Amino acid sequence: MNSLPVYVDTTAEFHSKLKNHHLHACPHCKRVGTLLRHGYLRGYCEEAEPDRHRGWRFYCSNRGRHTGCGRTVSVMLSKCLHRSIITTLTLWKFLSGCCHAASTRSAWEPLSGKFSLESAYRIFKCFQNCQTALRVKLCGLCPPPDCQSGHAHAQSIFHLKNAFDCSDPMAAFQQHFQQHFWPNS
Repeated sequence: MNSLPVYVDTTAEFHSKLKNHHLHACPHCKRVGTLLRHGYLRGYCEEAEPDRHRGWRFYCSNRGRHTGCGRTVSVMLSKCLHRSIITTLTLWKFLSGCCHAASTRSAWEPLSGKFSLESAYRIFKCFQNCQTALRVKLCGLCPPPDCQSGHAHAQSIFHLKNAFDCSDPMAAFQQHFQQHFWPNS
């Protein structure tokens, strides 16, 4: 049974993987043949575009002869964070800056744009709360790096960088594990 991906890297990958979306199983009820395209996921983003394309929605049809569950399923672009306006690249730059900057404020100021400092503290708190689940996943890919920093967040950031050696490790994390970077969202 072919399961529906949660994250795709590009629109072209979406079209190639989900050309036959009706052959994928619904993640909720596990029935095949009930998924119908239901529209685009649109929302705000940090570039202030009010209607940015973030992904696609599918509907598990329970109408007519379909025996689905009636729930919707989302497939998102991996550069978008679930329930967040900022992108994975901005989050990566901010958290990397936290390792090298003297304070959260100094790491946030170059990236902040229209966001307040309270946003930075809230985002950093979310990252601190998800570190356990994040590190468990990362330990399955590679051993933790030898990090001289005594801060747990710095060790998590270096571990993420070693696991996914690219410009946007958080998008790569979402693409690889097919789950949200914030596991509690």
